[in-house]
This record gives sequence, structure tokens and C-alpha cells, in this order.
Amino acid sequence: LTGFQNLDPYYTVQRGEWTLVTGIPGHGKSTMLDQLIVNLVKRNQWKIGIFSPENNPHAVHFGKLCAKWVEKPLRGSARGVMTNDEYEGGLKEINEHFFKYSAEECSLDTILHECRQLVYRHGVDAFVIDPWNMVDHEYDYRMPETEYISRSINKIRKFCADFNVHLWLVAHPTKLVPRTRKVDGVEQEYYLPPKPYSIHGSAHWMNKGDNCFTVHKSLDLDRITEIHIDKIRQQSDTGKLGKCYLYFRKDDETFHDSSEMGA
Repeated sequence: LTGFQNLDPYYTVQRGEWTLVTGIPGHGKSTMLDQLIVNLVKRNQWKIGIFSPENNPHAVHFGKLCAKWVEKPLRGSARGVMTNDEYEGGLKEINEHFFKYSAEECSLDTILHECRQLVYRHGVDAFVIDPWNMVDHEYDYRMPETEYISRSINKIRKFCADFNVHLWLVAHPTKLVPRTRKVDGVEQEYYLPPKPYSIHGSAHWMNKGDNCFTVHKSLDLDRITEIHIDKIRQQSDTGKLGKCYLYFRKDDETFHDSSEMGA
């Protein structure tokens, strides 16, 4: 289970599968995914490998994970901040369960090689690649991009199946659909939630994904984030298509079931 009662009926994390995560920049897909993996570690004692060059430096990213673990902010807040003991205890857990590979300009083959080593050395259970556009995409110019993406997804699927692990891949959309509406007489532009087909390069993202979900800020409800589940390959085991809502608490950047926050 994901640690979110609102999300569990739609999406659960299965070994041997991979999940595509997308969303408009700034809508919280990386932050929500960080919350999800912290939940999994707290519930199941999983170990997580992370390739996330946008979340550098290493110490800052682990500090954000620590805030999610303790569920208190590192700095001043009306709710107060975590104590030194809470910080040290949380950071100890983060360092024991999370393994970050921070090198930039790495090919997918190099990243998956490092992932294999983490399985062998530390028994890592799941991995994050965030985002896809920071992977060094080296391929023959004669190969169509769609073919390259298809082969890359095949490598990811094989890796997950061979090592019985889960992998989340974050990919930014490029084909955003703008809309306008009037709010109090003022014209306002907004974007529809992107779909996996909105990701640059290929429909293979949707067609070959085991699971796909989109993280999207609610247009009308403050601090409410919509999770759109666009694909579940094994619906009998993993979940179902649909939408749920999570509440984002800004001071510690944590996500919670919206019902817990009175939303």
C-alpha cells in the first residue's frame, strides 16, 4: 500500500513493474513521489535508489526527505520545527534506506548498471529516475526517437522483472493544452492535466507503461493535488483508472489524504 488511503484503491506499488509519473512543471510530481517513497520505507522498510540530478545538492534533498519522515519543517513555521533529536533520528533513517546516484549526463545503461549494483550490495527494492530529460540519450542518429524510447522502456521492464523491483520514471509533458475561463469577470488561462501521450517522443510511454499517473494541482481547491491514474496494466492486482485527491502541507512539503486535513 502507498500510505495514502485515498490513493490505494487506484494505485499500489507492485514488484516487477514500473510506473510513469508526469505532470506540469511546478505541480509537485517530484515532491509527491518523494512522499510516496518515504511512505513505502516507513511502512515496509524498503530501500530506495534515486537518480535525481535536479534534486541536488545531495544534503538538501535528504533534508527534504527527512522533513517528510518526521512530518515537521526544518525551518520556522507556525506549527514549530523539528528538534535536533528528531532531525538526527530522521536523517539516520533516510541515510539507511535511501541511496542516491547523483552523477549527471549518464546514459540509461549506466543508470541501470548502478541500480543492479545497489540490488547486489544493499538489497534495494525500488528505484526513481527523475527526470527522463536529464538522462544522457546517446543513440544512433539513424534510429527514430520512437524506436529509441521503445528500446529504453524494454530495458526498464526487463530490469524490473529480472530483479523483482519497482521503478518510477518521471517525464515532463511537452504537449500542454491551454484553456481559458472567467473568474470574477477576469479571463484566466489554465492547462488541462497532461496525459502520458503528452510526453515528448512517443506513444510508447502510454502503450508500454505498466502504470501511469499524473500529478496536477487543483484549479479551484487550495493546496489540493489531483492524482489522475491513467493506466494500470494489472487492474485485478494493482488498482484501477480514476482520480483521487491529496492535501499538500506547504511548511514541511508533505502530502496527506485530503480527508485528514478537513478538505
